[in-house]
Amino acid sequence: MASTPPFVLQPAKKEDMKEILDLQYRCFPDLVRRVLMGCDSEADLPRLQAEYIEEMEESGSVVWHYVKDLASGRIIAASNWKIFLNRQAALRGEGKAPGW
Repeated sequence: MASTPPFVLQPAKKEDMKEILDLQYRCFPDLVRRVLMGCDSEADLPRLQAEYIEEMEESGSVVWHYVKDLASGRIIAASNWKIFLNRQAALRGEGKAPGW
């Protein structure tokens, strides 16, 4: 008899970004938050969330996935991948460095 796995890997939707960014903010040290997330405080998270959602909606190259703990229902890990299926996507500027 098959048992239910304790975790599940799923593609993220825009509704998941707040929980993902809250998790990242809590897990990373201050220097990583400032350098890689562009966040000086939690007050910056809504701006970052809006940027990430816009990227997800406008670019087919931005792919987020997360791992959810089925027992708690909480996201416990997430990853962002920039996948370029052809050279044209890169030429359009997708994958450029964040503005900050």
